[in-house]
Amino acid sequence: ERGLCNCAAETGSCSCKENVLGLHCSECQAGTYALRADDPLGCTPCFCFGLSQVCSELEGYVRTPVTLGSGQPLLRVVSQSNLRGTTEGVYYQAPDVLLDAVTVRQHVHAEPFYWR
Repeated sequence: ERGLCNCAAETGSCSCKENVLGLHCSECQAGTYALRADDPLGCTPCFCFGLSQVCSELEGYVRTPVTLGSGQPLLRVVSQSNLRGTTEGVYYQAPDVLLDAVTVRQHVHAEPFYWR
């Protein structure tokens, strides 16, 4: 896919971005996830608070970039039993919105939980 590899016009040979592999540059290297053309490395390194370097995205889920309006600094996290949800444990770290699952569980009291 365009943006995941660099191809030489003269030879047609391609080289993948640093964290990407495969003939068509369509897979993340071990220890990375979230294949994206706009990522300078192609895939994001795993971060599990030093506990592991093994990670993967869940199959069947879709990663969708969300742009928050200026009046909406954070997304709420809700569950089926708590539609009001919480922003406790939700942090903005530009350009990402991050979730501390331990803190969210204390306020939502159910799993799975969802962004709202």
